[in-house]
Amino acid sequence: MELEKNDNEIAGILSLKKDQDKFFIDLLGVNSNYRRFGLASVLLSKAIEWASSFDGSIYSYTQGENIIANRFYQKNGFITKGFKLIYHKIFR
Repeated sequence: MELEKNDNEIAGILSLKKDQDKFFIDLLGVNSNYRRFGLASVLLSKAIEWASSFDGSIYSYTQGENIIANRFYQKNGFITKGFKLIYHKIFR
């Protein structure tokens, strides 16, 4: 399969938040029509390159049960530093 350019569609996005010399991935998403081409890895690589130009480090938070995201970050050199459980309460 070959990736075709479509100017009317966003293929992917990565946004960062900065806190002093640390950058946090706020959002990383790839349009389902553009998955399996390595676009997420390219976006992440560019973000790492950009942050390093400011002598910064990149961090990511993702849900523990999001196996796909966790594997993606590990494959791209991220190290799991810890887990935090967040509970949501439904108010009725």
